[in-house]
Amino acid sequence: MASDLWRRGRGRRADSTGSRTIATSSTVSGRLHYARSPDARAVMTIVNTCPWLVIGIGAIGLTHAAVAPRQAPPVAEFLVHSIGMTPPEVRAIERGEPVVRILPTNESRDVAVFGIVVVKRSRAALSRALTDFPTALRAPGRTLGILNRPPTPSDFSGIVVTSRESRMLRTCRPGDCDLKLAANDMAAVRTLLRETGDSVQATAFERRRLADVASAYLEIGNRGMPTYDDFQNRSVRGNVAFSALLSAAPDLYGYAPGLRNYLASYPHAHLDASHDVLYWARDEISGLQPITTLNHRVVYTPSDIAGVTVEATKQVLANHFLEAGLEVLIVVDRANVPSSAYWMLLRRYRFDQMPKKFMFSLRGRVTAKLREQAAADLLRARAGGRHD
Repeated sequence: MASDLWRRGRGRRADSTGSRTIATSSTVSGRLHYARSPDARAVMTIVNTCPWLVIGIGAIGLTHAAVAPRQAPPVAEFLVHSIGMTPPEVRAIERGEPVVRILPTNESRDVAVFGIVVVKRSRAALSRALTDFPTALRAPGRTLGILNRPPTPSDFSGIVVTSRESRMLRTCRPGDCDLKLAANDMAAVRTLLRETGDSVQATAFERRRLADVASAYLEIGNRGMPTYDDFQNRSVRGNVAFSALLSAAPDLYGYAPGLRNYLASYPHAHLDASHDVLYWARDEISGLQPITTLNHRVVYTPSDIAGVTVEATKQVLANHFLEAGLEVLIVVDRANVPSSAYWMLLRRYRFDQMPKKFMFSLRGRVTAKLREQAAADLLRARAGGRHD
């Protein structure tokens, strides 16, 4: 029920008709100046005969102009009703303990992780830190680069294709490839590497490919995401996989009005007073193969909801494992607790496969790693430095 109330509240945005209200007020207040025109005489007739109507119209205009941001949904209610946390877990959070939950998913290849901790810093300070992208994007085991607009291959100078990856590229074919590529890219790189499989040529190819995908994404949004043809009898369009992931996400958008539309419709949708960045990252997670991703991150503070800052990171491309990815961070002021905020994260990923053979379960292994990583990130946030 609480989720329904929050969803209904999302529609209460400040109306843009304020400019029209000002124009009406100016006409009335300047009635002597324009009294000679027929339109002005008509207005004066209304003013003189129906003053209550003018007062009513003015009151409506003032109401629109003075609408205050609504309050953020109560965090405790959200945790219990939307995430399924227990009262003891909520009390542990209020004591300052980090709590991580693996959320249920309808798709067996999806993994969803939710985590929350109290951070003893003001939300305003945290918001400023989040928009310091060169620092905020850093993470343990990560190499990264921020892209220019328009992107160029030189923006990816930190990406180097290893000899092993070069051999993988040389043998890539639709339905049989250890890297996530489209069929046309597989054909192009096989031709390029036919003779030597040289890693220098492979690196140049990969940097051009990433720059092309980044440019397409900036121009046409999710439709610019690549297609993956690495699995037999299955061609996956990145935008379709992301749309499915987005539609299945829990309702965090009571805290983040406009976010779902922005993520689905970029670059045609906009968020007021937002800061965004396109970047690549190569993440090394213990026990898993390194993953190179291209991502779009946006940070904003909604104007129509009080005490909330939102960060969302959308995966545009991945070279291993992932068909789609979405990470959302919500920072919410703690009521009546100065310089303190809730730090809530939701991470949702769609993997290309989750095999289970005999006693080995890749899903179990991946889930454990993602839970471990979320817990470590919450501890760093609580310590006052989100990143090392």
